[in-house]
Amino acid sequence: MSDVLPAAPDGTEQPPCPGCGAPAIAGSAFCHRCGHPLGAAAPPPPAPDAAPAFPPGPSVFDAPPAAAPTAPPAFGQRAGSEPPRGTTLPGWGAPAQPPPGAPGGAAPAGRPQSAWPYAAPPGGPSPYHAQPRAGGSSVATVVLAVLGAGLVGLALLGILAAIAIPNFLRYQLRAKASEVPALLKALDQAEVARRQAGESYVVFADGLPAGQEAGTAKLAWTGGDLEVVSGLGWKPGAATYARYAVDGQEDDGGNQAISLCGETDLDGDGALAAWVIFRPALARDGSMVVPPPPAPCSAAAALRPGSSLEFDASVAPGTPVRLSPENVF
Repeated sequence: MSDVLPAAPDGTEQPPCPGCGAPAIAGSAFCHRCGHPLGAAAPPPPAPDAAPAFPPGPSVFDAPPAAAPTAPPAFGQRAGSEPPRGTTLPGWGAPAQPPPGAPGGAAPAGRPQSAWPYAAPPGGPSPYHAQPRAGGSSVATVVLAVLGAGLVGLALLGILAAIAIPNFLRYQLRAKASEVPALLKALDQAEVARRQAGESYVVFADGLPAGQEAGTAKLAWTGGDLEVVSGLGWKPGAATYARYAVDGQEDDGGNQAISLCGETDLDGDGALAAWVIFRPALARDGSMVVPPPPAPCSAAAALRPGSSLEFDASVAPGTPVRLSPENVF
């Protein structure tokens, strides 16, 4: 703004401001520059050491006076509703202090100490620190629980093993024993084919392989053993789990009947599991002419109650019959 102002409407010249000497605006009561009242005498010059007549006010950039930080109001309270506190938050390195007006740390009337925001009871733990559980160490409890669960698991595994392992071994033995009735059936069919061809049955009542006892391992068939059954066309293989025997009898008319036995001792306990097949001599009308002899099984064969080595006419000829109980192994 220019310091040169227009003249008054009546043409009179405006006197300058007595405070700063700037031209005054016509009709103004105060100087537009320094605010000095117009028409008043100029203020005396300030003394060299005197303070300014108008000290500067506070600035937003000036640092506030040093004071202890105050805590923010509690959740749900309006700012200024509580008296200022000289306190710091717990956990920031300084303990909480009671608010002003509570001498000796006592709570103001009508407001218990427990309601002070961010303040902990004197001598008590901070509300922001986890409290230990009563009743001992939680680590020991977890360890005991894990050990207990482990012992229970071991007990269950032991029970399952005690049940499963014998059953599994028994299953293996029965799978191996299934070879015996299958080979015995093939031996009977080979004997029948030979008889139908006009030849006599091949009989080896002492059992083959010769000179060996049935046990947990397979029995090897030697050249002499295979030579005995070579005329049958029956091929037991190089080794079998069982010994096989065939016994027979004949009447004066040349009618022949045979009985077959296969026995094994896969569990090695000395009690042999035995299967038999009976083949009687039959007339043209289906009547029996010559009964088969008793099955040529050894004395160690285990027989279930009600079974025997004698021929049972109720069983169809050529049917494998197990004489031993299921629990023989």
